[in-house]
Amino acid sequence: MTPRDIFPDERRRVGEVVRQEHRDPPVDIAEDAENLYVTAEFNEGEVEVLVEARRVVFRGPGLPRGPILVELPAAVDPGRAIQVVRNGVIDVCVPKVHVAPPPP
Repeated sequence: MTPRDIFPDERRRVGEVVRQEHRDPPVDIAEDAENLYVTAEFNEGEVEVLVEARRVVFRGPGLPRGPILVELPAAVDPGRAIQVVRNGVIDVCVPKVHVAPPPP
């Protein structure tokens, strides 16, 4: 499964947009019970995506103002992230890490 299987229509039904960052470029963050979804639109050239445990970083020569850091509302598994780039839109789907509560 790729983010294009989930984005954009399905995400709106099963997930909830938890944050829209009004920046240049605009960034949407959505989630459902199992995954976080990050969508960003870029007009510039090449952009690299780095997924970390609590954030997504967009960087590269296509970002003349420097890297864009997007803080995530939950911990994720960066090793299982899926990224799709199409027509200047980058979609990232990454599973949440479910942490068991500490024993009483």
